[in-house]
Amino acid sequence: MLIVDDATDDLQPEPEGRSVDVIPDKGSFALNLNEMLRRTSPADVAILEPGCAVGAGWLERLERAAGDDPSTTGSATAMANGALFLSVPELNTPLSTLPRGWLLEDAAAAVARSSQRQYPSAPSALAHCVLFRRDALDLVGDADESLDDATDVIVDLAQRIAGAGLKNIVADDVLVETGVGTARVASVAQSLSLAAPAAFPSEREAERHPYLTAALRETAAADDTALARSLRTAARALAGMSVLIDGSILEAPVTGTQLHILELAMALAHQPGLRLRLLVPERLDPEASGFLDLAPRVERCSLNDAAEHGPADIYHRPFQVHRWDELDRAAGLGRRLVITHQDLIGFDNPTYSPSGDAWVVYRRLTTEALRRADAVLTFSKHVAGSLLRAGLSDPERTMVVGIGIDHSWHQRDVTPLPIPDAGSVRSPMLLCIGNDFRHKNRLLAIRIAEQLAQTHDWTGSLVLAGQHLGYGSSAADEEAYLASRPELARRVLRLGVVTAEEKAWLFSNSAVCLYPTTVEGFGLIPFEAASYDVPCLFAPQAALGEILPLDCALLRSWNPEQAAGVTWRLLTEPDLRRSLVDGVHSAAVEHTWKKTADRVSSAYERALIMPPRIARVSRDPSTPLPI
Repeated sequence: MLIVDDATDDLQPEPEGRSVDVIPDKGSFALNLNEMLRRTSPADVAILEPGCAVGAGWLERLERAAGDDPSTTGSATAMANGALFLSVPELNTPLSTLPRGWLLEDAAAAVARSSQRQYPSAPSALAHCVLFRRDALDLVGDADESLDDATDVIVDLAQRIAGAGLKNIVADDVLVETGVGTARVASVAQSLSLAAPAAFPSEREAERHPYLTAALRETAAADDTALARSLRTAARALAGMSVLIDGSILEAPVTGTQLHILELAMALAHQPGLRLRLLVPERLDPEASGFLDLAPRVERCSLNDAAEHGPADIYHRPFQVHRWDELDRAAGLGRRLVITHQDLIGFDNPTYSPSGDAWVVYRRLTTEALRRADAVLTFSKHVAGSLLRAGLSDPERTMVVGIGIDHSWHQRDVTPLPIPDAGSVRSPMLLCIGNDFRHKNRLLAIRIAEQLAQTHDWTGSLVLAGQHLGYGSSAADEEAYLASRPELARRVLRLGVVTAEEKAWLFSNSAVCLYPTTVEGFGLIPFEAASYDVPCLFAPQAALGEILPLDCALLRSWNPEQAAGVTWRLLTEPDLRRSLVDGVHSAAVEHTWKKTADRVSSAYERALIMPPRIARVSRDPSTPLPI
């Protein structure tokens, strides 16, 4: 260890196993540096500015970075709080200290843990903490002693190294602390002052290396280069990851997709290292608003607020994209776009669109959205496989993240409220709940009720609850079937959307839940029914055969007579009812919102590590360089 005499008399004792030599100050940084280079030959040389503090393992990691590709690497520079274009956590904004609450040892360790050790190239080395490989120094020669300023000397060496065909790289697992932040080093005394910073690069260096200013400006402006990704990874280790979740559809009553958004936000709010914002509509649903009041760590924002705030690290759209303008605005809301694609039902089924042309547009929009997505999340392997087979995504960016079942929404104090016409509902009641899409197969539920009445002397009622849809609805088929069967029609009660209190009443008063859907991306209804100890009749279709035990999928035929026979057994055999409910409960153990939040957070990290699918946001390249 060589120390230039700075006229102080408080030098620390020699570190164990190392010798310390003091070099008399020769009057300039370049002269001192050349003396150090002469004395240390043929070793590599690490240089620290006065006022730069280092943590454990800094030198070993710096050496490892420089030796990662030794044949082409000339220098390796550490990141720091005040390191010009290598500043973290504020990129291109040198700070005089580390962020509040961080000690250097802890901050350096956090950065080292988070690093992917990509060792990206940089347009220059910097003087605060840099290692020069001896091979590179032998190639380009001594420091230019006509230069007075330390930064100029180091920059000039780095440019000569680059001109010789070698790289100046960044040790992206090394964080040091610069005590003087933006002050440039002209001498030892000046380096310990808080004098106003000079321009960077200096006029002399800009003239000597005319490409340098453009290279530095491009580096500062780019958001998605390898260097920018490494710097942002380090910044997230200290400041956390910023995430914007799209909750723009929360003006509608809380049903499946809205519930998923709310529960996801609630779960992610407890994840360490996330700075979470939720994009909400102007007319936020009152129930959703009340629920979000229970999650103070979830910051709500409007679309205008999100745009003015600047791009988050992650913009997560937890449901399919339905309009081109929604996709276009995504580029400005996040540096990475994450889309949760719930299913391919609308993509595959043209009857769910208002016209053939509209269906084609939707397919094109879906294809383009998934092409732009940096990560595509699915609720099940079934949906992931469908996306891969359709060529809509690729394995590297497709991640299965199941839904939690332990909903905070259901744990609220909800007092069951009887539905309208509750007095006309006869026991034992069958419940079929869900939107009236044709794939929900509500007509089969009606036919099951018909067979039960005709064959098994069932005297109860069937309640159909769920939103009526404009396209792909089974409502007309249901009306036509019941119109010719007035006796059956008197036993079928068709409701629209029900409130949480009415839904609780329906489950509490049901004997069996019918869920004869033909395709689902996940399927929450069996779990909801089981939470009320109500058995659910479902088929092992699509994701249901994956997330639920196969021996619980008792609907093995679309034949109404056979389905009615199984339903009658569920109405009359307590042991079968119990085993079905217990089986669903056992499957629910694997689906918690804590596990979902952990997997989503991992997916965010993975998306940020990978190169972006498309260029999203860049700072104005005319912005002044950091100093």
